[in-house]
Amino acid sequence: MANSNPIQTPEFKAQQVPKYGDQALSSKVVGTRYPVDVDAALRQIADHQGYIRKAVEEKLRADGLL
Repeated sequence: MANSNPIQTPEFKAQQVPKYGDQALSSKVVGTRYPVDVDAALRQIADHQGYIRKAVEEKLRADGLL
């Protein structure tokens, strides 16, 4: 039976937040659809989510939006 009143220490709570590098990730999802050939290429990459995050971050910085 699950513990109905777990002790949530700061260390425990820190583990519950998904991270990208040393930054916490937002709980909101931005979804995109890609052309079939782009989708196929992305799915060949083991960490395609990280690849997309990095590409978007680089483009935002290059455009002066971040």
